[in-house]
Amino acid sequence: MDKKKMIMVAVIVVCLGLAAALTFTRTSDKSGIETIDSSEKVWVKCNNPSCGAESEMSAKEYFATTDKKRANPVETPPLVCQKCKQESVYMADKCKNCGKLFFRSRPKPGEYPDRCSYCGHSYLEDLRKQATAPATQ
Repeated sequence: MDKKKMIMVAVIVVCLGLAAALTFTRTSDKSGIETIDSSEKVWVKCNNPSCGAESEMSAKEYFATTDKKRANPVETPPLVCQKCKQESVYMADKCKNCGKLFFRSRPKPGEYPDRCSYCGHSYLEDLRKQATAPATQ
């Protein structure tokens, strides 16, 4: 075997060894839903116009339930509302300005996804303004 082929075989063997090592170390690490603190909460809201029930639930429970129901990797399936029994409950944001729950929307270019649909406040916009504001002395 010439020197060039030996080097290629050595590189392949090293790459396979690294892939195997990464696979075995990654499978033993906790990741995804298992890493969510069981005390962490998320807001959920019923999107049924005649209901609109709001509540908090365990983030771990929310993501575990939606993952089980997920048929499409892009869309998050709704949960069943405890009040109206419809599949219409989605995760919501609580506005830091007015305190109302709202659903995030797909933002237009230059817009923020966390803009409150009631008062128009965006926490992300505030953070960006603070980060880009010149320092005063």
